[in-house]
Amino acid sequence: MNIQSVYSNIYDKLWIKKKYGLYINMYTKNPKRLALQKQFPLSDSQKKEIDEYYMTYYGEKIPYECHQNFAVHTGVFRPDYFADFLYVPYFEHFINDKRNYASALSDKSVLPYVALAANVKMPKHLLTNAYGVFRDTDNRYLNKEEVKRTLYNSGRIFVKPTIESGSAKGVFTANIKDGVDKKTGKKLEELFDFDKKQNYVVQEFLKCNDEIASLYDKSVNTFRIMTYRWKDHFYAMPGVFRIGSGGGEVDNAHAGGMFIAIDDDGILKGKAMTEFMTVYEKHPDSGILFDGYRISKYPKVVEAALRMHAMIPALGSVAWDMTIDDTGNPILIEANFILSGFWIIQCAHPCAPFGERQPEVLQWIKKLKSLPYSKRGNYAFGFGL
Repeated sequence: MNIQSVYSNIYDKLWIKKKYGLYINMYTKNPKRLALQKQFPLSDSQKKEIDEYYMTYYGEKIPYECHQNFAVHTGVFRPDYFADFLYVPYFEHFINDKRNYASALSDKSVLPYVALAANVKMPKHLLTNAYGVFRDTDNRYLNKEEVKRTLYNSGRIFVKPTIESGSAKGVFTANIKDGVDKKTGKKLEELFDFDKKQNYVVQEFLKCNDEIASLYDKSVNTFRIMTYRWKDHFYAMPGVFRIGSGGGEVDNAHAGGMFIAIDDDGILKGKAMTEFMTVYEKHPDSGILFDGYRISKYPKVVEAALRMHAMIPALGSVAWDMTIDDTGNPILIEANFILSGFWIIQCAHPCAPFGERQPEVLQWIKKLKSLPYSKRGNYAFGFGL
């Protein structure tokens, strides 16, 4: 074994240990989650069902906290909930093992080329700053004065980092008229540091389809669609619809938004909720009842997500954030290849997220855990079991 292989194996083990510990602590030490879990104490028979399921397919018992957390949100106990601390540290880590590939595609200045290849639209960008290089809508180079002129009367805009903006980190909106943000009174130079080599994109504020905007029109409300490759096919997990409220302009669950299950036909199911269980039968701003509300173009969104994933078969798991514009077309907002928010699916849906493939997925994780980094490629995407 050469030095590079030794280094890769050591780094890999340390990464898994760190992320596994992070996710275990999120469920066993976070006071808010612990308080939630107390609302759904598991009986001895329910613990036995979890033990039997995971011993059968995974070969190990697992902590129960994820099952409690999901059951509190859905109101339904299932032994086949897929534990959150098995997803990012193991499944996502193993199935997206082309690290450089995943990192490159996580850059929002690169992602549009994947969307373009799959004939999927993205919000129109006014400009991007990629490592200090400014480009306009047509990807032509802009100097600093041209950037300022582009933004001077740009109106309502959406600004976010092109690298790492999870949970709305670094995201802000503005409404610029004559070089001043009408919302805050700040000048362009206060909103943007034109001399630093930051990475961000400035987009026109997207107008959503009426069926989406009617629920809440202050934010771009999005669908979280998680797709995965298993062997030579691509599948979508049950979808989740995320919605802003209370004047907020982002819909992220970690940033105060709410989420709700949506079925394959685009029908919202049950109640919307926040991460820590504020529950809504209807939207607090629009007053529209959630359960049974239909977003008719949703199936097109799932099709678009699967089509895009097929463009990048080297990666096995993608969390797509998408919406529908006012012309009825699916719009890609962003894609997450690393540290995706898997938990939200089972908080919305009482389900085994991998469906009938889940037992095999668990067996695959168990197998790859026993192998050094250099030998996992023989079992990529579930092959070789």
